[in-house]
Amino acid sequence: MSGLGSIALSVCGTPVSAALARAFEGAALIREDDHRSRTAAAAALARVSEKENLQALIHAWVPDAALAARPLARLDDQDWDAGCERVIRSTIVLMQAAYEHFRERGGVIIVVQPTIGLAGQKNFAAYSAACEAQRCLVKSVARAWGRRNIRAHSVVAAPELFGGEMAESAPRESLLSPLSLRGRTSEALLDSVVSTVRFLLSDGASNLTGTTTAVDAGRWMPL
Repeated sequence: MSGLGSIALSVCGTPVSAALARAFEGAALIREDDHRSRTAAAAALARVSEKENLQALIHAWVPDAALAARPLARLDDQDWDAGCERVIRSTIVLMQAAYEHFRERGGVIIVVQPTIGLAGQKNFAAYSAACEAQRCLVKSVARAWGRRNIRAHSVVAAPELFGGEMAESAPRESLLSPLSLRGRTSEALLDSVVSTVRFLLSDGASNLTGTTTAVDAGRWMPL
């Protein structure tokens, strides 16, 4: 995107979030309290656009609770709210807030999430459901807001890049779908996530929207 204005980056403590924060060091960081409600999200993005037009939202936030293993048979309402509903709600309110800035001049929304939504993950049912919901939201945004030149994408990355218990268990639970490209380090995969996001923000991707791009060395191959 030529003349890219300000970028809002929704972050947390995961390795992939830290890599994005380093790569987009000029981005305005959106914290957890900034997307607890639609009003909070609107205020946060308004602050970002005070000096320069907001042109892109990168949402890479995930709560610590979502990265903790919880057997499905023992999930209670609190676990579900923390690992699923909170993730979905944050995505919705940030998208709604971004729309108010993008509807006249266009913009790009990118949601970064682990690949567990593509096939499910043992002991992470709540977050798996949230990730697939995020992908559906991205596609819905791409279809509904495309006429306003608003593009939306999902970047799904290897679970190891998100830390917590999920990062420890994902490689063991994914043995039936090993990496197709061997010898890739986490650092190399993080670099590829950043490069993918940069491309999706660029003019070179101006005719792409609603995509799901997997950055996991070929473990999962979504359509």
